[in-house]
Amino acid sequence: MARPKQEPKWPVDKIERVDISTLEFMPNNSRTHSDEQVKQIAASMQEWGWTSPVLLDEKNRVIAGEGRVRAAQLLNIKQVPAMRAEGWTEKQIRAYIIADNKIAENAGWDHVKLKLEFEALKMGDDFSMDLTGFTPIEMLQFTDEAVASDAVEENWNDMPEFENASSEFRKIVVHFPDQKAVDDFAKAIKRKIGPTVRYLWFPEAEIVSQLDKAYRSEPPAPADTETEAEIDKKIDEPKKAKAKAKK
Repeated sequence: MARPKQEPKWPVDKIERVDISTLEFMPNNSRTHSDEQVKQIAASMQEWGWTSPVLLDEKNRVIAGEGRVRAAQLLNIKQVPAMRAEGWTEKQIRAYIIADNKIAENAGWDHVKLKLEFEALKMGDDFSMDLTGFTPIEMLQFTDEAVASDAVEENWNDMPEFENASSEFRKIVVHFPDQKAVDDFAKAIKRKIGPTVRYLWFPEAEIVSQLDKAYRSEPPAPADTETEAEIDKKIDEPKKAKAKAKK
């Protein structure tokens, strides 16, 4: 008679409490945790408690869960729930540290469903939206207007398709808290940023005329350009008028 197949032994099969003072962080862990993110984890732990044990090796080194341990230190928690990886080689430990973080990053979001979840959470004043980990500015992209705008032509303002995709070097998303910040940024880069502009190419000399959302070789018409002095004047005049009115 064949023996029943033995179930595999997993680290999660046994969870223990370990004194936080005995834990050691891995010096080769390339995953970083900012002070702000550690505070987010701490707030989450205060709301829901400890929901995911840390993973330790046989020497009490933290393989996974460094952010949770740092949050526990912030909250003055003396013991942490942990599971132990027994018999892992040093290479397995190193690889898991990377995989545990990277594989999670490979997931995506269904923006429509996420928008509905945010709307449900916003009903009433009994829940802090900060606990989701999203900032108020990040949540703006899930408003009705933002979700619907994926197919709106205005999104192409100042950002046409271009003939040579390899010419793009880097993109940086910049968020502005108010119009003053937009004006200050426009002045700093000596550019005109109108109310419909969603994308910019910098420096401006890299941009050529647009036709059917494609870059063309011909330069922009002179009427479409402004001198730096004209841009500075447009930005500064409203500020000077406002300052004069206060006097």
